[in-house]
Amino acid sequence: ASPQVQIQPKREERLIPVLPNVMEPLGVVVLRFMFDDAFSKYIDSVKLPKIVPRGLVNTGNICFMSSIMQLLLYCVPFYKTLNVIAKKTMHTLMTSNSKSPLFDATVDFYNNFNVNLDDINSLSNSNTQRSQHDREATPQREFGESFTPVEFFKAISKSSRFQHLKWGQQEDAEEFLGFLLDGLHEEFTSNVKSLTDDEIKQFTKTLDESSRQKVLTNLRKFHVGEFNSSESSGKNDGNVDDHYDDDDDVDADDDDNINAYDHNDEFNGGEWQEVGSEKKKKRFTAKRTVEVKPSPIRRIFGGSFRSVLTIPKNKEAQSITLDPFQQVQLDISDSDIKTLEDAFVQISHVEEIPMKTSKGVEVVAKKQTFVDQLPDVLIIHLKRFSFESSGRVEKLKKKIQYPHLFQIPTKSLSPRTRKFNPDGFQYKLTGVVYHHGMGSNGGHYTVDVLRSVEGEWVRIDDVTIHNLKPDDVLVKGDEEDVKTAYILMYQKV
Repeated sequence: ASPQVQIQPKREERLIPVLPNVMEPLGVVVLRFMFDDAFSKYIDSVKLPKIVPRGLVNTGNICFMSSIMQLLLYCVPFYKTLNVIAKKTMHTLMTSNSKSPLFDATVDFYNNFNVNLDDINSLSNSNTQRSQHDREATPQREFGESFTPVEFFKAISKSSRFQHLKWGQQEDAEEFLGFLLDGLHEEFTSNVKSLTDDEIKQFTKTLDESSRQKVLTNLRKFHVGEFNSSESSGKNDGNVDDHYDDDDDVDADDDDNINAYDHNDEFNGGEWQEVGSEKKKKRFTAKRTVEVKPSPIRRIFGGSFRSVLTIPKNKEAQSITLDPFQQVQLDISDSDIKTLEDAFVQISHVEEIPMKTSKGVEVVAKKQTFVDQLPDVLIIHLKRFSFESSGRVEKLKKKIQYPHLFQIPTKSLSPRTRKFNPDGFQYKLTGVVYHHGMGSNGGHYTVDVLRSVEGEWVRIDDVTIHNLKPDDVLVKGDEEDVKTAYILMYQKV
């Protein structure tokens, strides 16, 4: 008889728990935030400081910045993420050698909203830079006194993303929002990448086996940039690649949908060659994924589109591209688009594109885009500005109806996403940024935000704050077409 081979059990390293008050490098906290199962429980237990509404003095055409910072302040997942990471991070705010100046400046700015109301009012009343009008703009009992965000403006202006900012020059609010989120994302990922071997070793000793394996696997991918958009969201909503079959991208009930095969993947030369079933085995599909590193920002706001290009009489019959997004840009120029639902349905309309095949044959290809992954917080940009042939930028002033509770239209979702999410996706409105005026380089911005704890809406116009009825938020603008909803923020329910 053959001798039996005894397999020695793998010796597990002793788990070293993290003490509640221990501070760690930012890169470690970011990894812990995304991949440490035990840390998730800590996040759930964190009690956030109460937000005291305060106006922002607009002395230099900075309402584009103020409206976005107010919008994000009342975005609970974002505010909580900043608080948790700042609380656990070993860093010094606003220092010249900081590896996260934008994160530091944002945290420091938001600290102005979670101090005692009496302290705010007493400090503001003694501030000689504030005018009597500013001090009387908001009721002291419910809201704090306004302040000037000049220090935050100076701090972010040092960042390469914001070097174009000039005090007194109006900018686009949606563009500022994108720069801010991208900048925070890059700071988080660069701090992970700069971790030393010793820091990683000490960090992994504090993890249970499941979290340790998850971190090590993802860390290797992180350093070589191999994360794709489906991984970067940090959550499995049932619509990820390993769950599909031959018909995951086919909707037999909708003739407008392009048959997008997505199965039996074979890796070939940096792209995925997707081969059809036996009946369709001569049909090849190339799938390309735009790579995105994971971060807490991507976990909150990150989603992805699935674009399907079908080319007749071509060896590569289909090309599928997965594109990440942090904001959904909605074209509302079509006269038939009157509601938010209309604009979402428009995303998946089939587009015909004249082109040549690999053999030089002229054909008409069909392209269709779907929403493939949806984030916890959905930022929607209603595209109101367009360049005319004359070189002028024109504003589209039409009103678009949007609800407090928004169900993502089934037609705009990719077939595989519908399949694994039969109940769909519902979102609750939490903020609206308005543009006032006729042009993109001028005008004014205001914002309506939902105070989640109180369940009340407030309207913030620089230093002026007042309560709103929920229906007032859905008015969409004013009768003169000068004020129009520009950015909508929805949170998944």
